[in-house]
Amino acid sequence: MLDVIIVNYNMKDLLEESLNSIFKSDFRANVIVVDNASSDNSIEMIKKFKVRLIANKENLGLTKALNQAIKKSHSKYIQIMHPDVAVNKDTFSKMIEFMEKNKEVAALGCKVKHPDGKIFPSAHRSPRPRAFVLEMMPIPRSIARKFNIYGLFMRNIDFNKLHEVEIIASAFLLLRRDVLNETGLFDEDFTNWTSEWDLCYRIKQKNWKIIYYPGTEVIHYESYVPKNKLKFSKEIEYKFKKGYVVADKVQKMLFLFYKKHYPKYDYYIFKFLSISNLLLKSFLKSFTIFKEDSRSRIYNYFKTIKVCLEDGYNKK
Repeated sequence: MLDVIIVNYNMKDLLEESLNSIFKSDFRANVIVVDNASSDNSIEMIKKFKVRLIANKENLGLTKALNQAIKKSHSKYIQIMHPDVAVNKDTFSKMIEFMEKNKEVAALGCKVKHPDGKIFPSAHRSPRPRAFVLEMMPIPRSIARKFNIYGLFMRNIDFNKLHEVEIIASAFLLLRRDVLNETGLFDEDFTNWTSEWDLCYRIKQKNWKIIYYPGTEVIHYESYVPKNKLKFSKEIEYKFKKGYVVADKVQKMLFLFYKKHYPKYDYYIFKFLSISNLLLKSFLKSFTIFKEDSRSRIYNYFKTIKVCLEDGYNKK
């Protein structure tokens, strides 16, 4: 009934903990792991588990690898999850039960937490310019919830309540196979970012529902890296890796999304907002230019501004 699909690239230790959590769950699922030519002995570790392994000779990126696995899967439901996610014992059983009772739901996400207990905002709005503007505004949580005013990542929603949303992050995304037969698989032009945004957009266009469900939870390391022995545990101290270094690549994928789905004026509004936001961030960071972190951020902000200036509205 359920195929769990994980794409791995040099995340051996985290993946091992993830697989351990899957096989300790109370739901028997088929597991497919696609390894994108890892160099950290991931293959040897994966072979210890009863999974279907697809070992690529080169790094094909996330979306191509996901499609590889989906084409080889056969179950009614497909669980996309990252190799740095650990599930609870009841996670799969509760999510499948929800899907079985709600036939109009095409995609489902649950509560996702970082190892330190903080919520990872896994439910998103479609990335129209208004969503980005609201994301940058310091709207009090009480006002956001009262008037349903949320930015792109919907950080102020009540994560203890069920919500119909527009996007669920691919870190942990349950999909109904029949819907993929209708919408098509992941668009491989979207490399490692925004691919689920594109898929969820197409799902909504077919009038299916996408739901955030708080009835169970998973732990997502994302950019958290343990300072000592690696385990999925809240007792360990974590530091946060710098995520801004891929901002230019994410920007390219966002522009691609706009060209595929939105009209020209939305694209240019978003372009203006992006450049303005990056210039503001660069200006603010310039006050601490003597710090290496600030210099690195400013450098990457200007790399991203260059992408904005060079990109043109050519429909996909």
